[in-house]
Amino acid sequence: MDLYSHRDSLAASRVRIAFRLKGIPFQAHDLQTLREEWGETRMLAAGLSLDAPGPLVVMDGQRVMTQSLAAIEYLDDLYPDPPLMPADARGRARVRSLAQLVACDTQPLEEPRVQGFLAGELGLDAAARQRWREYWLQRGLMPLEHMLRDNPVTGLYCHGDSPTLADICLVPLLRMALAAGLDPGRYPTVARIHAHCIGQPAFAADD
Repeated sequence: MDLYSHRDSLAASRVRIAFRLKGIPFQAHDLQTLREEWGETRMLAAGLSLDAPGPLVVMDGQRVMTQSLAAIEYLDDLYPDPPLMPADARGRARVRSLAQLVACDTQPLEEPRVQGFLAGELGLDAAARQRWREYWLQRGLMPLEHMLRDNPVTGLYCHGDSPTLADICLVPLLRMALAAGLDPGRYPTVARIHAHCIGQPAFAADD
């Protein structure tokens, strides 16, 4: 399989972790590098764009998915071992809730294109943009901490003792939070799960 994305995309990081957990061989392609090598005309002819909203997964030459959560669940359907979702309906709903809190409610506000808009269109300086990052990261991490801390199903990972879609989302987000200077001590359950995950090769390769 092939994965096309921006080099620093957290969404692409999620898909790479899923590939590794599944043991699926893949080739990663950086869109910016491709534009330099191919030129924009050839990229557009191949259906690739620097404005793509998320990573693009291509299998057997066919476009599969452009959204990371959909792509990961698709991979989980095709390659069910090891599973990335719980077997029970309530467990799957909980894992999706955790994953979407990260991937839909928190991480998009930190995207480079959002930061570019804040700087270019709104004229916010670096200090103001840093306050923006810290505020929205905290607004995402605190409910995530509560959801994990207050549920007995939380184990070594977000849901039990095997990695799921929720952990795949958590690890890149906390990496971003640490890079932004947030104190992980405010989110001890999140930090504990992150530390356990990055001890595993599938996660460590992207941390």
